[in-house]
Amino acid sequence: MKPNGMQILLIDHDGHGIPLLASIITALQTVQYRLIAVSDLDHGLRILATRRIDVILVRLPLTDTARMIIQALSDHAAPYPLIFSAPNANNHTLIPALHGGVHATLFDDDLTPALFQRTLDYAFARVAHRAAEDHVQTLTSTLAVALDTTHQIHHHLTIAIHELQTPISILLGYIDLLERRVATWGGIPLRERHMINTMRMQAIHVGRLVPTLLDSTLMTHDLGPIQRRSLDLRAVLRTVVDAMHGMRAAHLLVLRVPDEAIWIAGDYGRLVQIFQNLVLNALHYSGMQSAITITLAADGQDHHSGFWGWYCCR
Repeated sequence: MKPNGMQILLIDHDGHGIPLLASIITALQTVQYRLIAVSDLDHGLRILATRRIDVILVRLPLTDTARMIIQALSDHAAPYPLIFSAPNANNHTLIPALHGGVHATLFDDDLTPALFQRTLDYAFARVAHRAAEDHVQTLTSTLAVALDTTHQIHHHLTIAIHELQTPISILLGYIDLLERRVATWGGIPLRERHMINTMRMQAIHVGRLVPTLLDSTLMTHDLGPIQRRSLDLRAVLRTVVDAMHGMRAAHLLVLRVPDEAIWIAGDYGRLVQIFQNLVLNALHYSGMQSAITITLAADGQDHHSGFWGWYCCR
């Protein structure tokens, strides 16, 4: 409901409805209404363009011209409640008008102040409902565009990740070629051998990160199935630690695992990624020349899945 001082624009072709509507408005004490009456559409549109209007009442004989007027008002005054007023409800040709932008109707033969107020409330509610529907439609369209953009980004990122494999393979090939050529010169000094090994290990590490990055992209977009299989966590952690050795000379990585296997049902690639992230975090927040210890142990409880519980700690 609008606050006190509501302004109603009445478009009445012959002025016959003005006395009745004025008396109804005067009888309402809860809201102060102001009735602005005009006799033609052009005058009404000029008022809409220059003054604040809260409700539009249209009182016209229902002809094809009247329908055009209603449609014009609906197009130019979409935010306003548009109410059609007529002497009686016997004319069934009113029904199509409701689908042309009219939010409610008022008829002289049963009009009372209470009904007038309820009709206004209903018209405001319909306007709000339509605005909400338009807002939802806009949000839905925006979401569809965002999802499409996300899938396009994922598509191009996947291609780029796959393309990384080629230069990595070429780099490893040149490292092997360099090592063989240097060997023909009469042996490789220890320092140069260490440099070549470091280059090879870094290239291998990047090569292993590429499928991990692809898998991470799939996980981020909720794509790609989780491939569960029986895994010994000791082997998973050994893979992670072996990949880190040779690249983190400033740290010592120590892996402690039990003698017996610790079995779980999990996705090998994603577990490797998780443990790599944990170890990299430990390396990042540990001091230089420090030792990082990764310990794996069973907790001794059967969780009714055929596998024993486990935990991993630094």
